[in-house]
Amino acid sequence: MSFPPPPAGAETGARPAAADPVALHKELAERGVDVDDLLLWEGVLRDPDGKGLS
Repeated sequence: MSFPPPPAGAETGARPAAADPVALHKELAERGVDVDDLLLWEGVLRDPDGKGLS
C-alpha cells in the first residue's frame, strides 16, 4: 500500500535511531545541520496503525 507524499513542511514522524544519540546530535550540529533540541525519552509510544497522538 502506498500513500501520497505529505505536503512540504508537514510533520512526518521520521526520527533517526542511533547507538549514541548524544554523540550523533553533537556531530550533526558541528557539521552545520540545523538540529532541534535532543529529546531523550525513556520509552517510545508507537501506534501500530500509524496515527499520530493529539
